[in-house]
Amino acid sequence: MIRGLYISATQLNANQKLLDAIGNNIANVDSTGFKKDEIQQESFNDILITKYNGSKTNYDPAFAGITVQQDGPKDYSLTTKGGFFRIQNESGVSYNKAVKFSVDEKGFLSTYYYNSDKSKDVGLGDKVLGQNGPIFVGTQDYKITEQGQVQVAGQTVDQLVYLAPKDVIGTMGSGIKSTRLVTDFTQGTITPAGGPLDFALKGDGFIEVKTPFGLRYTRNGAFDLNEQKQLVTSEGYLVQGFKGDITLADDKIIVNEFGEITAGSQIVDKLKIVNFTNKGDLRKIGGSFYDYSTEPKGKQVPFEGQVVQGSIEQSNVDAITEMIKMINVQRDYESGQKLIRTFDETLTKAVTEVGTVR
Repeated sequence: MIRGLYISATQLNANQKLLDAIGNNIANVDSTGFKKDEIQQESFNDILITKYNGSKTNYDPAFAGITVQQDGPKDYSLTTKGGFFRIQNESGVSYNKAVKFSVDEKGFLSTYYYNSDKSKDVGLGDKVLGQNGPIFVGTQDYKITEQGQVQVAGQTVDQLVYLAPKDVIGTMGSGIKSTRLVTDFTQGTITPAGGPLDFALKGDGFIEVKTPFGLRYTRNGAFDLNEQKQLVTSEGYLVQGFKGDITLADDKIIVNEFGEITAGSQIVDKLKIVNFTNKGDLRKIGGSFYDYSTEPKGKQVPFEGQVVQGSIEQSNVDAITEMIKMINVQRDYESGQKLIRTFDETLTKAVTEVGTVR
């Protein structure tokens, strides 16, 4: 009963984070260049339930091999009816009937997360355990057999499947948790703004901006000129070109699709626009600005899209969709509240009535 109370509480905590993210999305539905946020959720560790005085011998009569699906050169999806796959994470060891994994930077089998652009981020995953601990395959190609063996260069290096002892009844979950906030970088609608210093990016990329806190990146191209005739954001941050700060005599400029700024007949500078192979390296720091990780998993690459002068990119938030999400999450939240109230009333009766000596 107490366990059920805690599991219900994890549902409320997770739903509260969902509501916070959805509320922030709705609040920024009209913010230029804003990208909506999503909360990724997963279950807490599934723990093994055992019976008292049962046999500790590792044996699982239901195990008859596993289902192997190769999703990529080093990516696998596995399922099993008998036995368990074990995952080592910050909370301990989780026992699962299905697992997806790839190879991390150090050559170990690891689960992964998806970024908003559906690219895999193995760096945030958890180690897959074999009979000898984390499974190392290095940089070589490897194979998973239908018996759960991990083979490198034709040699078996470990066994994935953990055959449960006879005293294991099954597994029990401990609720759900919110793992991380992910930004959806889907292109927003490009609409005319009319100003010569308004720019929209068509395609993946970010304009580099110099702030008092270092370089930042944005897709909000609603710019202006400061008193020194420098191109700045609405916050006063300096927009960067390939020559550094961009200084213009006036706003009578033409910017082509490559970001080249022409004043009169001379090319003054070119907007410094970069793209990132791993969007997970970007961290939203408020408004429409992003900070680039000091330990990136990917790299910066040239912008291959188009610059549209006189237009801005709208937020990619769909207000109706977000409102529907909010209603559904609120209903789920209310269900969790009722469940906790029921547990509380049952515990009260257990203490005040069942435990009363008559």
